[in-house]
Amino acid sequence: EVNKPTNNQQTTEADDIERLNDALVSATSRRARYPEKAAKMLDKTLQTNSESLKNLRADVSISGCPTTYPRPSEEMLAAKDAQLAKLADDVNNCKRAFLENAEKTQHLKKSFQILHNNMN
Repeated sequence: EVNKPTNNQQTTEADDIERLNDALVSATSRRARYPEKAAKMLDKTLQTNSESLKNLRADVSISGCPTTYPRPSEEMLAAKDAQLAKLADDVNNCKRAFLENAEKTQHLKKSFQILHNNMN
């Protein structure tokens, strides 16, 4: 009795979805040929879909779905912490290497300017 639609509810079948997809393909094709008319049609479709979605309800069985989730083991949490610590070290090493390379770039720039000035 619970799964039967009431008077104001509708059911959706695979054929309905197929018809909707066909209509979208057709509308897209028409949009290329008749842009102004198609824009009006698509706007009306958008309004209709928006109104339909406001009243959309789904009756889905939740049997078999867990209501609680197991707590991760201490080993898993420790491994995650170790991975995060290694990642933080890697990021810090990358920052350090970047700053060293930026410093080297500045030194090379200054050296080039000095050489360039001495050549003139």
